[in-house]
Amino acid sequence: MRIQKIHIENFGKLHNLDLELKDGLNTVCAANGWGKSTLAAFIKAMFYGLDYTTKRSLKENERKKYMPWQGGLFGGSLEFQTGEKAYRVERSFGAKDKEDTFALYDLSTGLESEDYPKRLGEELFHLDKAAFERSSFFVQHDITAGINDSLNAGLTHVEEDAADIQNYESAAASLENRMKYYRKLGNRGQIGKLEEELRRIREALQDCRNQESAVREWKERIAAREQKEQELLADIRILEVQIKNAQEYGEKSAKKAQHDLLKAQALEKEEQLRQAASALAEYTSAPAGEKELDRCREMIYQADTFRVQEEAAKAQVRKAEGHMKMIESEAEEQPELSVGIYILAGFLAAAGVLAVLLRWLVPGGLLLAAGVLAAFLEIRRRHQVQAQVKVLEGKLASASQELQDAEDIYDSFVEKRERLESRICRFLHVPEGTDVQKLEYCWKLERQRSQEYEMRKQACEVSRREAQRSREAWLQFREGFSEEELIDFLNLQEPEEEISEVQWELERKRKLREELLKEERDLHNQMKALEEKAEQIPELEEEEERAAGELEAAVKEHGLLEKTLKYLKTAREQFSVRYLKELQQGLLHYLKLLEPDYEWEPSMDVKLKLKIREAGASRELDYFSAGWQDLFQIAERLSVVDALYKKEQPVLILDDPFVNLDTEKYKRAMELLETLSEKRQMIYFTCRT
Repeated sequence: MRIQKIHIENFGKLHNLDLELKDGLNTVCAANGWGKSTLAAFIKAMFYGLDYTTKRSLKENERKKYMPWQGGLFGGSLEFQTGEKAYRVERSFGAKDKEDTFALYDLSTGLESEDYPKRLGEELFHLDKAAFERSSFFVQHDITAGINDSLNAGLTHVEEDAADIQNYESAAASLENRMKYYRKLGNRGQIGKLEEELRRIREALQDCRNQESAVREWKERIAAREQKEQELLADIRILEVQIKNAQEYGEKSAKKAQHDLLKAQALEKEEQLRQAASALAEYTSAPAGEKELDRCREMIYQADTFRVQEEAAKAQVRKAEGHMKMIESEAEEQPELSVGIYILAGFLAAAGVLAVLLRWLVPGGLLLAAGVLAAFLEIRRRHQVQAQVKVLEGKLASASQELQDAEDIYDSFVEKRERLESRICRFLHVPEGTDVQKLEYCWKLERQRSQEYEMRKQACEVSRREAQRSREAWLQFREGFSEEELIDFLNLQEPEEEISEVQWELERKRKLREELLKEERDLHNQMKALEEKAEQIPELEEEEERAAGELEAAVKEHGLLEKTLKYLKTAREQFSVRYLKELQQGLLHYLKLLEPDYEWEPSMDVKLKLKIREAGASRELDYFSAGWQDLFQIAERLSVVDALYKKEQPVLILDDPFVNLDTEKYKRAMELLETLSEKRQMIYFTCRT
């Protein structure tokens, strides 16, 4: 497999980035903070997408971490070749996964392809995202291989046993789920529930046995509260008589308060409507709508495309002009017909004739022959020059036509761009000739103005409806009274007699009576519950026996499930041993390449956990320095990749995994990459020059 091109529209801090990759080793060297890790994460996201999670930590929430810093479309595209076919995958991401988009195009036809679904990485590499991150995706400070079911299936290369692996996963998941049903953290499983239920039953049973003697005491407490409640009731009736005459005043006062409140609300809503209408009136004309602005945005993008095409056409014109000048220079360098040769040939011929007449036969004959020969050679040269001139004339005509075609194409793009930019300028009310970046800024201002206008328009409409409802409520309230009643309660005067203390005392007595009545009800209910509990003792004894039996059965079944899962995992580990030998051989091979002067004794288990024999004992990687740990894990990762891919090689993505290696180890690691890049494509991100 090979990645050909990468285009990032917006991803984290990266914006409008294009990158073309070659076969073999591709090194992306940039300073810390440039975005190398972000670019590596983008490549992974093009194949596997971004998981959605509500976690706040950026380390655990890639979607939140790589949200564009400058806004805009979140995503990009990647062109790759697998087998004999080339594709382009396009993805964009939203705040949630349901807002994501995915499209795959066949580059040979330009049409959308259905060769691979949205789960592109799993289909291409036959690995899930976690397994991909633990194999050919090398991330700085985290290059541990580790094992999962997807990676295990890939390492064993057992397509014929896929059903067995699936059955194992299904059986293991079923056993674990069933065990979780019985026992969970925090004692939340069925066993915990049964233990809690049994505890509650025994406590209830003991409580019922203790409550039989408490019924008489509760009856005495109820009688005392009933006597006190009757005394309070008599006091309340006396107070109610005292304030009976003030009831009419209270009713009218409440009506007046409601009237004043509705009136105040109506006036307040009318003032809000006036302010909203004033704000809307600031717009002398309605701005363009969303559809018109979207069409304008498309024209801006199209104008920018024409500009790019115009630059390409301009380059073709310069190329044609250079070709034309080269042919003209070649034409200027052709030899002209030599007048001197004609003069020499004539002179020699005349001298020969004179010599013959004067009877200088021998010299005259020689001179005559020399003149004739010179004339013959000049005529022959002229024929050759004429033939060359015809060839140059043909080249010159072809170059002239090529230049004319290139100029026509260039003029066509210029005309299209200028015409489209003119339309955009008229729409945005900006001067002709404004550049595309300025047009984009003007478009954003126009869109902001349109949105503000719509918000003010909606606010005005909401204020209008609320003002109308408030006024109608106020007028409707007034219509419920006659003119005399309305005048009466609007002109209401507070009585001279002070009744606040009487009302306060009445409320206090009522609250005391309500509390007593509530206590009486509670006491009656509790006494009734006590009587009912005494009757529940036989039933609770049966419940205790049942719960104890169910708890015993649940504990026994959980033990059987635990043993079954243990045996199943043991069988799975024995199944995984088939790829372990190959991985250990590959590990030793790469360790010798990275550190040839050391006698290595590595060991690896089926979970890809490494140990290195040192000083007579097998030691875990934590005993070694960060540089040595990285070297061990790089060798392990490479052996895993070799074991996974027997046919078509994957692209290795290395996000500066050699950061902890010293100079000599780093040099050998780079030599190893150069060797490995002869068979597979690599993308190496580093800040080392």
